[in-house]
Parts: sequence; C-alpha cells; structure tokens
Amino acid sequence: MTRVKKIALEEHFMTPGFQAYSKGFTQHIDPAVFADLGRRLADFDALRLAEMDRAGIDITVLSQTGPGVQGESDAELAVARAKQSMIFWPGRSRATPRALPALLHCPCMIPSRRARSLSAPYANSASRDRS
Repeated sequence: MTRVKKIALEEHFMTPGFQAYSKGFTQHIDPAVFADLGRRLADFDALRLAEMDRAGIDITVLSQTGPGVQGESDAELAVARAKQSMIFWPGRSRATPRALPALLHCPCMIPSRRARSLSAPYANSASRDRS
C-alpha cells in the first residue's frame, strides 16, 4: 500500500530581527510561554523535524509569522525588511535536511517596488530539488 504524503501549511517561523513586529501580541503572553514560542519560531531543525516525524508530516510549508512588514509604517523600511527575510530564508532552508518551502512577506506599500523586491534576491535561489 502506498503511503499518502502529508503536507502542513502555514507553520510559522520568524526571520531574525522581526520580533518587534509581534510585540503587540507577545506582550500579553506569559514569559515562559513566550520563551518557548520564540524557541519554536526560530527552530528549523531538531525540534521542528521531530514534531513533523511524530505527526507523519513529510513537508511543512512555513509562513513568516505576522504581523510583519505589512504593519511597517515606513514603506522604505518595509521593502528593506522584506528583502532581509528573502535573503535569510534560502540560505537557512539549504542548511535544513528536509524541504521546508516558505511564504515570505511582501511589502505592499510601494506597488512599483513590490515586484522588484520579490524577484531580486529570492528568485534564483528558491528553486532547488530536495527529492
């Protein structure tokens, strides 16, 4: 019998340096719970992969936790931070032994720059075979 592969969608992670965007939510979380949450959002290997194995999940499509650059009032900073995440993710995902595709943030404040920010650093490094 063929095993059906499981794919988990929108499992969250946090790009380093994006913690301030979540402050509106995290300030209300018990410090011990917040510490565990922070550890889980930053983990791409041991903890995340072990949980995937326990649940029988083959692929997890990660999503940058929010709010992120969509909540940034400075449009130029939003574009810079989105690029930061797009540069971080391909390098980080290559270091993980499993395919972990990700949904990253798009700076929507400057429409003319939105497409350029998406195609610049990420496009060439996103496609790779992990079979």
